[in-house]
Amino acid sequence: MDDAYSALTTIWRQRGLSPSHLTVRPDGTLSASDRQLSLDSKTLVSPQLATVAGAELVEEPLEVGDELGRGGMGVVHVAKQTALRRDVAVKQLQEDRAGLANLLKEAWVGGHLEHPNIVPVHTLAAGPAVVMKRIEGTSWRDFVRAPETVPDADDPLGWHLGVLSSVCDAIAFAHARGVLHLDLKPDNVMVGAFGEVYVVD
Repeated sequence: MDDAYSALTTIWRQRGLSPSHLTVRPDGTLSASDRQLSLDSKTLVSPQLATVAGAELVEEPLEVGDELGRGGMGVVHVAKQTALRRDVAVKQLQEDRAGLANLLKEAWVGGHLEHPNIVPVHTLAAGPAVVMKRIEGTSWRDFVRAPETVPDADDPLGWHLGVLSSVCDAIAFAHARGVLHLDLKPDNVMVGAFGEVYVVD
């Protein structure tokens, strides 16, 4: 635990953050205690967000396929963009439309964060529907639960720290632009077949 904490604080310092902001919980997990990180993202996202609801939405020709997953607000399907013949992921609201503002905010934020560890949003289509890159891989949580599946069997801790470093890069990039991820956890980190890391949701 001490070695892992030391390695993590090194990564933390490399990103200009203070290790004093890290708190070790009784279960061995870590949390950031900096009050700034707990601010509501609504106060940090660009004021232009309010104009998204009135924006003209793209009539995107999509062939919607199987469901990939769903959360409290929306449901995600695999789809094919007919013009480019490429697979994408499409996130739409579930039956109730109470989450419309959040969906629009997610589309706007995702569309303005260009980083290799953040899922790119292609467009906001009529529906509305957020059209984004389809991510194929395994959640970081699955690797944590089944250590024997970690790709680097000789140095599993190093592999996990590499994933964490990519996550930190993505989060630092978002924070620098006034965007907070309010549900960061291993379930919301995907690792692709070639080791690519994406922070999702």
